[in-house]
Amino acid sequence: MTIEDLPFVLEAERAAFPNPWTAEHFLHELQGNPNACCWVIRSGDERIGYACVWLLFEEMRILNLAIARDRQGAGLGRRLLAFAMDHARDQGCKTAQLEVRVSNAVALALYHSLGFLEIGRQRAYYENGEDALLLEAPLSQSFCPPDDTRL
Repeated sequence: MTIEDLPFVLEAERAAFPNPWTAEHFLHELQGNPNACCWVIRSGDERIGYACVWLLFEEMRILNLAIARDRQGAGLGRRLLAFAMDHARDQGCKTAQLEVRVSNAVALALYHSLGFLEIGRQRAYYENGEDALLLEAPLSQSFCPPDDTRL
């Protein structure tokens, strides 16, 4: 992800999340956080999704992941997350963690398909009082198919 990607990222962020990050949040991740890794997935010149993670010692912390609404359902979120998980493993991370809304069935299905398991629940985590599930997955294997093109 670069600063030039921010208009797309901010639009996708607003469409995906009820409390979206601001441009300042993303700029901090890109320019001021040495633990951050952010990517944009593209199809040709078209930006279609993004992910932001932190690599903290032996843990990858997944912060944000979104695919443009008109491109959802084609496995692109899974591909992007698999890429991020492989990158984190290659950097020495042993586990991946994230929080997800209990009501986000689509995201939960994605995370479970990549080996994430529930390890906790944070009551009233979100601004609207909704609980968050804390999920974790081991990073002991490759998640991208061998013939998958890298991002």
